[in-house]
Amino acid sequence: EILKFPGSERAQLRQGEQTRPDMAGSGCVLVERLEEVIGGVIGIVTLNRPSARNALTRNMLRDLTRALAELDKDDRVRCVVLRGEGRAFCAGIDLTAASGVFTGDADDKEYDAVGALERLRVPIVGAVHGACVTAGVEIALACGVLVASEGAFFHD
Repeated sequence: EILKFPGSERAQLRQGEQTRPDMAGSGCVLVERLEEVIGGVIGIVTLNRPSARNALTRNMLRDLTRALAELDKDDRVRCVVLRGEGRAFCAGIDLTAASGVFTGDADDKEYDAVGALERLRVPIVGAVHGACVTAGVEIALACGVLVASEGAFFHD
């Protein structure tokens, strides 16, 4: 099963996968559930904005928070893997959209992806490759386990 946010850069779904139109959003966060593994499923959350090295916008933060909450509600999920599509894990906040990211209440749980990671009841594995910068580092540090490729680098 896959939750696909509209506008995703992943052009087609494989046979048997379904979209969740009720989860309308930025199109830059994908959630997949791998079939029965270890008596349950593994949730794969992908930051899917490779053209911008997965730089975060306000809508992406909201979608990531919602995706994690959806996985947390699913008792079949045994662990979550957080990864980035393309050449980087996450290049931090998208500076062209920074004013939108920093608009609103800092305590607004709807946009608190780090808090959603910390509240998740299952282990979270951060699969880091390429750049992991500023807000990307904060998200990575909220994972219980980090696995970094040889070419990964962290900068805050």
